[in-house]
Amino acid sequence: MTTPPLSATVATDSTIATRILEGMKDAGLSLLGLSEKTDIPYKTLQRSIKGGVMGHRSLTIGQFRAIVHVLNLRPSEVLEDDASVKSPDAA
Repeated sequence: MTTPPLSATVATDSTIATRILEGMKDAGLSLLGLSEKTDIPYKTLQRSIKGGVMGHRSLTIGQFRAIVHVLNLRPSEVLEDDASVKSPDAA
C-alpha cells in the first residue's frame, strides 16, 4: 500500500466512500457483488460505504485493501485529497 505524499491530507470517510462507489460503478459491481469478491459481509459494507457517505462507519485497513484490490484502484487514488496533492515539480 502506498503512502500519500507528506503534502497530502487524507480524504474524509465520506470522500473515500464516494470514490469507492465510483469505482464500483466503473467495475460494474453492486454492493452485494463487492461483498462476494472481498469476503466482507454485506451489512459491514453497507454501513461502511453507504453509511460512510454520511460519515457513519470507517473501513478497517484490511477491508480497504481488499476493496481497492478488487476494484483495481491504487490506494492513493482513494485516500488523497485531490486539492492538496502537489506535484513534485511544483515550486
